[in-house]
Amino acid sequence: MPQTILILTANSRQDLKLGREIRDLKKVVERSGKQNQFEVEIELAARSEDLQELFLEYKPWIVHFCGHGVGAEGLVLGEEGGEQLVSTKAITNLCRLFASHVNCVLLNACDTDQQAKAMVQHINYVIGMSQAILDDAAYFFAVGFYRGLGYGESVERAYELGCNAIELQINSNGAGADRKLTPVDGTEATALPEHRKPVLYQRTRLDATPPTEPQPPTPEFVAAIAKEADLKRYQDRTRAALDEFGQVAAHPPTLTQHEYRQRQVLVRKVKEFWIEGFLKPSLSTLNLIELGVTQRPDAVWRPFAEMETVPVALDESFEQLQATSIVNQIGTGKTLLILGEPGAGKTVTLLKLAERLVAQTEQNLSLSIPIVLNLSSWAKQRPSIADWLVEELREKYQVPKALSQPWIAQEQLILLLDGLDEVAEAHRNDCVIALNQFIETHGATEIVVCSRVRDYEHLSDRLKLRSAVCIQPLTTEQVNQFLQNVGDSLAGLRTLLQQDSELAKFAETPLILNIMSLAYAGWSAEPVMQQLDSSQNRYQHLFDTYIERVLQRRGPNLPYPKDKTLHWLSWLAQQMVQESQTVFLIEKMQPSWLQSRAERRSYRIRNFLIVGLIGGLIVGLGGGLQYGGLACIQHFNLRLILYRKGRIPGTMLAFSTMLPNGC
Repeated sequence: MPQTILILTANSRQDLKLGREIRDLKKVVERSGKQNQFEVEIELAARSEDLQELFLEYKPWIVHFCGHGVGAEGLVLGEEGGEQLVSTKAITNLCRLFASHVNCVLLNACDTDQQAKAMVQHINYVIGMSQAILDDAAYFFAVGFYRGLGYGESVERAYELGCNAIELQINSNGAGADRKLTPVDGTEATALPEHRKPVLYQRTRLDATPPTEPQPPTPEFVAAIAKEADLKRYQDRTRAALDEFGQVAAHPPTLTQHEYRQRQVLVRKVKEFWIEGFLKPSLSTLNLIELGVTQRPDAVWRPFAEMETVPVALDESFEQLQATSIVNQIGTGKTLLILGEPGAGKTVTLLKLAERLVAQTEQNLSLSIPIVLNLSSWAKQRPSIADWLVEELREKYQVPKALSQPWIAQEQLILLLDGLDEVAEAHRNDCVIALNQFIETHGATEIVVCSRVRDYEHLSDRLKLRSAVCIQPLTTEQVNQFLQNVGDSLAGLRTLLQQDSELAKFAETPLILNIMSLAYAGWSAEPVMQQLDSSQNRYQHLFDTYIERVLQRRGPNLPYPKDKTLHWLSWLAQQMVQESQTVFLIEKMQPSWLQSRAERRSYRIRNFLIVGLIGGLIVGLGGGLQYGGLACIQHFNLRLILYRKGRIPGTMLAFSTMLPNGC
C-alpha cells in the first residue's frame, strides 16, 4: 500500500510561486519512489479549519509544509482575503492527535526549528529550518530527502542526503527569495551555509541531530540530483521567459491622432483575422485538452506572469531533451522557438499567445504590437527580414511602408512567425541565417518562431533564441479524458481507440483527434470498427468521412457539387504550395497559375488590348486611373481565365468586388 505524503501550502501574499513549485515537487516525489511507493496529496492555500479534515481523510505518513514561518510564534496559513497565524501550540496538539500514523513532518519554511522542537514530542521525526532559507535550497533539500526515501533509506539518512543535495546544487552565498514572512526579532543570527539550515529532531532525543558530514552518497544518487537540477534550470529558464514576454513598452514618440489610429487598426486586424477568425474556431478540441509543453533548451519566451494559456509540463519528455544535440545552443535574445510534430498544436499555441498580447496592447497602445505572419512567403524572393516584414505588413495588413519601416526600426512590433518548416527546404537554412541577422540588429524585438521539430533538427544553423518549448503528443489519459468529456456521441470512437493501438497512436495529435471526433461523432462502435478495422485505406476513409461531415455542416443548399468543390480546393492548394503561400488572398493569385502556353498567351493578349483600350481614358482623366486600377483589371482578367478553365468557382468573381480598395 503506498505511503501518503500530504503537502500543505500557504501563500496568501503570493510572493512565492508556490503553485508551480508544488506541482514540480509532486512529480519529484513520484519520480523518487518505486512504482506506487508514494501517493502525493496537495492542498494549495491550506486553511486552519481544513487541517483536521485533511489529516482524517488522507492519514498521511509524511506531512510537508511549504510557505512561511514566523519563528516561535507559529506558521502562517492562507485564508481567503488574508493570512492567519496558527500558533505553535495548536500545531503541536494537532500532531499529538494524529501521531499514530504521522511518522515525519517536514517544515520547509524559514525559522521553524521552534515548532519542530515542540512537535517532536509526539512525532517520530520533525525537520525544521533554523534560519531563513533560499527557495532553491528548500527545493533541493526536498529533492534529496524524497530521493533518499525512494531509495529505501531511513529518515535520518534521507535527511543527510537532503542536506547534501543543497551542497551539490546551491552556492551558499547565493541570493534569492526566502521563506521568511517577517523578522523574528530585531537581530539576525550569523548566517549559516544553506545546507546547514535544515535540522532534524527525533522523538527519542530533543536535541537536534547535527548536520554532520554525511556519508558519501552513491553515484546513482548524485546523478539523480544532477538530473533534477538540470530539469529545474530548464523549468526556471522557460518560465522566466514566459512570464516576461510582451511586457516591455515600446516607448514610441508621442503619437499623433493618425499614428494612434493606425496602431489601433493593426491590432484590430490581428484580432479579427487570427483570433476571431482562426483561433477560436480551432479550439473545439484544445479547450478540453491541456497541451503538454516541454522546454527545448537544446533547440534554443519573455511571456507573461503565470501564463496559463500555454500550460507548461516541462518534465514529461525530459529524456528526449537530454538526447538531442541542440542543448548547447541556448543563447541570447528575447525569442522563443515553438517545436512540435505535425498537428501537435504549434499554431494554436502561437495564437493563444497572440490572443494574450492583443488583449494587453488593446489596453495600452504604447506596448509593442503583436503581428502574426507565416515565414513560408520569405522563400520566394529571400529578402532581408526587415524588407520582408515591410512587404508582408503591406500585403496582409494594408500597413503602408511609411508606417511599417519606423515601427520595425524602432522595434515596436512583436513578431509571431509561424511555419519555418513551410519555407522551401532548399532555402530553410538561409531563412534561419536571415532571422539571426535581424536578431543581431534588432535585439529588443521579441520574436516567436514555430517549426516542426524534425525539420528544425535537420538544419545546419540554429536560431539565436533565448529558449524553446516542444509541444508533446497527447497522452492516453488526455485522449480518454477528452472523449469522456464529450460524452456518448464519441462512445464508438472511444471503444475503437481502446482496442486499436495504431489508431490510438494516430490520435495523439490534437488535429487528428479533432478530425476523428467530427468524422465519427454519433457513430456506434460497430460501424466505426467495420470501416477502420484492418482496412488498408483506413486513414483515407477517415479523411473522406471528415470532408463529408464538413460539407454536410454547410447545409443542403451548397452552391456547387461536392466533386467540383474538392477539385477546386485541391487545385488551389497545389498552387499555394508552389507559391509558398499558406493564407489564401485572392489578390495574390499569379499569372504563373496559368498552366498552358495558350492560357498565358490569352492572358497577355487580353491585358494588351485592355491597356490599349483604356490608355486614352487614363490621359483623359488626368491620371485619375492609377496603376492600382490597372492591376485590379489584370487580376480580374486572370480570374476570368481560371474560371472559364474550371479551376475556380464563379463566385470568386463576384467576391472580388468586395475586396479592399476595389481589388
